[in-house]
Amino acid sequence: MNAKQEFEELLDMRSKIQSPVFQKYIVKPIYEEMDKLKSAYDCDSLRELHTIKGKKQGLKFFIEILKQIDKEYANKLYEIENSDE
Repeated sequence: MNAKQEFEELLDMRSKIQSPVFQKYIVKPIYEEMDKLKSAYDCDSLRELHTIKGKKQGLKFFIEILKQIDKEYANKLYEIENSDE
């Protein structure tokens, strides 16, 4: 796959991620869930702490993947612009 094809895929994915529907039904609920999870100081047991930590890590991982797509898009755009010179 060449750089322009990758760029087109990233552009498509980025536009889907930035769509109001995706933000409303995926991103917003994730941030709300992260806010609802207890902090480590509020946990009554190590088991509860472990469960909450795992949930938070999973949600953060998903958010990082979404942010990484935007970074890859910017890098690919820069690569394409500089290869045309």
